[in-house]
Amino acid sequence: MKNILVAINLEKNAELLVSKAEEMAKAFHSKIWILHVAEPDPDDYLGLEAGPQYVQDKRVQNRKKEGALVKKLAANLNERNIHAEGILIEGPTTRVIKKEVKALN
Repeated sequence: MKNILVAINLEKNAELLVSKAEEMAKAFHSKIWILHVAEPDPDDYLGLEAGPQYVQDKRVQNRKKEGALVKKLAANLNERNIHAEGILIEGPTTRVIKKEVKALN
């Protein structure tokens, strides 16, 4: 096993999942990929805006928080000499996870 993909949903159980992945990475000398799939923006195919400005501002604020968490988790692992990278992708959760599993082998 060379790659371990950990799909997290914000902070809920993220630390526990990453901790278990760390145990596996140590045992198998693997790299950990921490993935968070962000909620996709509403479709704009009809030329409709994504909502009022406060909704867009909240979405941006959430993305920053999500990105910071993924980076923090990966940085913590790297500090403990576990090779890790964080990924934040927007889209349909199941499809994105399947695509990343395939891409990361």
